[in-house]
Amino acid sequence: MLMILRLNWLMYAKAAALAAFGWLVSTQLEGPSKWAAIAAAALPVFWTASSLAASWWIYDRARIYELGWLHRTPGKWLTLHNGLDGITGTLRSLYPSLEGQTLDIFDPYEMTEPSILEVRRQMNQSTDHQTNWRYLPGANQSYDTVFLVFTAHELRRWESRQRLFLEIQRVLKDDGRIVLVEHLRDWNNFAAFGPGAFHFYSKRAWLASTAPAGLELLEDRRITPFVHALEFGKLCVR
Repeated sequence: MLMILRLNWLMYAKAAALAAFGWLVSTQLEGPSKWAAIAAAALPVFWTASSLAASWWIYDRARIYELGWLHRTPGKWLTLHNGLDGITGTLRSLYPSLEGQTLDIFDPYEMTEPSILEVRRQMNQSTDHQTNWRYLPGANQSYDTVFLVFTAHELRRWESRQRLFLEIQRVLKDDGRIVLVEHLRDWNNFAAFGPGAFHFYSKRAWLASTAPAGLELLEDRRITPFVHALEFGKLCVR
């Protein structure tokens, strides 16, 4: 939770300022207008508290980066991130004999949200393995498992997400899996994050992004009330 607070401090500061302004306005009003202003001031406070509580659940209680929710050996793995790599260390610790690779697919022209830029500034992770997500290194059918943990939603255009999955499908073995870990745009996340939930995509949107690559959803595992692990495989394997 502290990491989320540190990376999103500007957003929380704006919410606090908005709440303070709404409260100040309410002191100058009477009747229904006063209560409307109080309610408007209370919403940023509520969503700040609820988003931090949800983040605590995800990262501290569920310890999502420890991969306790992963129920299969990944084989030869590839993990793609855009500045915050939370699972490479865990994969190498849990499966020291397995071969794996980590790639930074950050694209400043596609990933323009302030939050991801703040992540990269604060984490200052090495870019030795930064690559173009449109042309991943590796031969066809190179990997048993490809991990996308809180990464793919930063590609804000549908065409870009489609292109990413087409390229992942190329390097994925016929019986391999894509493990997509994401918040979904649903009521749970709206209750916790308020309008911030519109930064996420619905399950239907992910199905639309993966279908052109010939991928099908094999498993939808809810890791927490706010995060799902969607596992995709190739349609050619039955």
